[in-house]
Amino acid sequence: MNVVDIRVPSLRERPEDIPPLVEHFVKELGEDRGVTVPEPVMNEMKARPWPGNVRELKNACERMVILCRGTEVALEDLPLRPGSSGLPGPSEFAVDDEWPPLPATGISLIDLEKRVIERALRLKGNNITQAAIFLQIPRHILVYRLEKFGIRRDV
Repeated sequence: MNVVDIRVPSLRERPEDIPPLVEHFVKELGEDRGVTVPEPVMNEMKARPWPGNVRELKNACERMVILCRGTEVALEDLPLRPGSSGLPGPSEFAVDDEWPPLPATGISLIDLEKRVIERALRLKGNNITQAAIFLQIPRHILVYRLEKFGIRRDV
């Protein structure tokens, strides 16, 4: 039944199609909030390969609209690039920087984990879902650790 073959190039081959698609999806998904996509976010989206093509792009737009605080999406609302661990790479630290700084006397891994969770919650405005995404763990695991470490949600 294949009468006519139509080849549709992948999004990676037509980055000029990404901005109108993103604008359409964001408008459709965030119509009641008036969500917009600033130029740096759009540039990052145009730079990505989008191996899942339009479906993957729409999913990314949906994620951005859901995680967006206010009416303008931010780079951190984007999903990680494929193959990215989300962990800071060598280029994100000065040559002599060490994160976290390790004291000569040693450090408790439990205390370190607790401090990282507290910082992530503060960074994400005490939003547990966003903190879990930032920490790259399932939300239920973060809730478990909050209870385990006795961390109040109003850190």
